[in-house]
Amino acid sequence: MGFTELITLTSKDESSRENAKIALEATNRLTAIVNNMLDSARLDRGIIDYMQESVDVGALLEKQRLLFQPLAKTKNLSITVDAEEHLIIRSDPAAIARILDNLINNAIKFTDYGAVKLRAHRSKDGVLIEVEDSGIGIPKTDMPKLFEIFSEVDAKRRPIGKGTGLGLSLVKRTAEGLGGSVSCESEINKGTCFRVWLPLQQLPQNK
Repeated sequence: MGFTELITLTSKDESSRENAKIALEATNRLTAIVNNMLDSARLDRGIIDYMQESVDVGALLEKQRLLFQPLAKTKNLSITVDAEEHLIIRSDPAAIARILDNLINNAIKFTDYGAVKLRAHRSKDGVLIEVEDSGIGIPKTDMPKLFEIFSEVDAKRRPIGKGTGLGLSLVKRTAEGLGGSVSCESEINKGTCFRVWLPLQQLPQNK
């Protein structure tokens, strides 16, 4: 845990906690922007080589929960994990983590109360990972353009000055690069659930 996260969780001074909260949000936002821009550039140039190794999906989700828990607590949100035991796939753990980084960060950003839930279970010769929130939701008319790069949908959901519009496009491109897919269900003022399906065994990449 970093010093800023420690202040947000332990300081008794309200002003210090608020300043630390702002600093934490800014740091997470900047990190996400830089990572998304780097990933987009690599994908555009075709220079991402996905690793193939054993991935404990439940353990990975728990690691992500711990990573984002300080940010969730700044908004009084709970973040939970519900995953099947012994859910092992052959894939790239770093790439899956980047997918989750974007989805969990968005879930927290667009949720003002309630919870962010991370789930995983076996499905159709693969694993289905879900990131569900109780946030503002997405209009049905916007769903077809949700994963387009720099989409108007993302721009409308993204506060001014926050983000690049690359996040959900990168989620889709990365999931497909791992041989999987991504989908979304949402209801206005009730929440959103993103589902990422990944194969048990990552397919060989086309060179």
